[in-house]
Amino acid sequence: MAISLSTEDKLEYKFYPISSQQLQFRIKAPNDAHVALTAGPFEGEPMFEVFIGGWSNSKSVIRKNRSKPDITEAETPAILDANEFRGFWIRWNDGILSVGKEGEHSPFMTCNDHEIAMINHFGVCTGWGASGDWLIEVPNMNASPSAPAELVAPGSICWCDATGGSMPPGAVEGGHDGEPLFVGRASHEGAMIPGKVKPSHGV
Repeated sequence: MAISLSTEDKLEYKFYPISSQQLQFRIKAPNDAHVALTAGPFEGEPMFEVFIGGWSNSKSVIRKNRSKPDITEAETPAILDANEFRGFWIRWNDGILSVGKEGEHSPFMTCNDHEIAMINHFGVCTGWGASGDWLIEVPNMNASPSAPAELVAPGSICWCDATGGSMPPGAVEGGHDGEPLFVGRASHEGAMIPGKVKPSHGV
């Protein structure tokens, strides 16, 4: 299912459970989109942090347990945009953590660590002068978040086709922009991308 949330310019993670081994999301922020992968809904060990667009939107890193040196780093100039959603994926399996861009098969960062197998929660935040809007597609979301954001338990909702701006009964509201915004998704370049639906746009 998809969740839509905003994070302040505050390096404080909002944690959610995850039972799959991947995370796909889109983020609109000028810099410093941070994702933590942990074994619980808190900052404990092990904790793998993925910093995208850090250092004034010039590079990205993977860091373990808040310790330096970073496990992996990559030069990623202008990877984020304050006015446009940019999509990314994170996958972890068989002791390998990889980070890539939406629509690209090959990762731009990877690391190897046996403790990756312990990951069952993720957290997101922004900071260093940046706030952010997130659209997160999480397979098998199975519990409430540990920070404010309304989620619906699996099994109580389903995806429905909709066109022309009409919303199916019980559509999940995800925000407000002069009118209610609803959680939606669409197929784009071979991937199922989460997003928001604004009924007046008539899409």
